[in-house]
Amino acid sequence: MELWPWDIELERDTSVTLDVFGKPLRVERINPTTLRYGFGDDPQGAKLVGVSETAHKLRFVPTFGPLPLLIFPQTQLLCPSASSVRCVLRLPLHLQVGVGDKAGFKKLDELAPPSLSRALYGPVDSGMLCTSIHAPNASSIEEINRTAPIEQHQARPHADEAEVSPEDTRELVAYTYLRVRNKTEEPLQVTKVMVPAGGISLYGSGRYVHTNEVSMRLMSAQEAELDFLKCPVPNTVPLADLGGARTDIAPKKRHFFSHDYRSKTGLEFGF
Repeated sequence: MELWPWDIELERDTSVTLDVFGKPLRVERINPTTLRYGFGDDPQGAKLVGVSETAHKLRFVPTFGPLPLLIFPQTQLLCPSASSVRCVLRLPLHLQVGVGDKAGFKKLDELAPPSLSRALYGPVDSGMLCTSIHAPNASSIEEINRTAPIEQHQARPHADEAEVSPEDTRELVAYTYLRVRNKTEEPLQVTKVMVPAGGISLYGSGRYVHTNEVSMRLMSAQEAELDFLKCPVPNTVPLADLGGARTDIAPKKRHFFSHDYRSKTGLEFGF
């Protein structure tokens, strides 16, 4: 069973409640052209949303959000001279919410994981605003999930709405394959990877979401070069956005960044 997109019927005078990132998200159709949308049971915190009378379906799709990713592997990587090291990173996903029908879907919201923060990478006056991710990493998916809890990165039907089974749960994480090659004469550590927006795409395979492989070449003690390769997992399917368009469009040009950058103040990032 392919888990994404996740479509849920929302007919007239009905409601849907999901647990997303550990909080109840409720969507209620209060008349043919209006929804009530919000977290929790507090009506004061909900929003009224205008929709088409023909829109009868909620759609949920995972994304990385709009910003570049500044990824800090929780287990640092040490790469000796003229050698390589490979690992799997587990990255949290945003959840886009849309409403519509076969003619198309309109975006309602984009929900970000509570574990994420923003980071400024580069000088304070000209740096790049990124999503900061402290990512569990290991040699395999099974090892990551055995050592790092995943409960806060899930979406599932609320217990009051339906009897929830493991098959109903969607994990809001993606697994990225990183290969690091050291082209220098000295051993180097990798403490961070800066991936531009759109640098990696999402692919589904059963219960897991994967990305294409990130190839990182260490050119000096500071400079690194990134290439974005195909997804290494066989029989994966590119995921689509809310409108049904495929999202597997990785940049073809190489990306350069300083993997050992420190700002003028000595901070890893600005805020």
